[in-house]
Amino acid sequence: WISRSCALGIRIGGNSTRTLDFKYDQSSILLPLRFNDGRSVPDELIADTLLELRQRFGAVSCETQTIRGIWTFAAEVFRDDLVRVYVDADDGPESRDFFVG
Repeated sequence: WISRSCALGIRIGGNSTRTLDFKYDQSSILLPLRFNDGRSVPDELIADTLLELRQRFGAVSCETQTIRGIWTFAAEVFRDDLVRVYVDADDGPESRDFFVG
């Protein structure tokens, strides 16, 4: 859970700029590209997830590279193909509860 303060300069007509200060939290989520049985997760499901996150928090971005993961559970080794999603959300309890629990 990363909290960042950000100052953003926006040009509003002509040469005048306005600075907006806001605080947001950036979280990353690793979404699997394959189900446990090896089938590919449909692109529509990934797109729906990104849309839902954007609708809930206002901003989402996604890396297009595949992240490879290897992990062990009950002495069995699993391999994952994942995509990293970043969510920028306001710094409030609802966002924190969603990502941290």
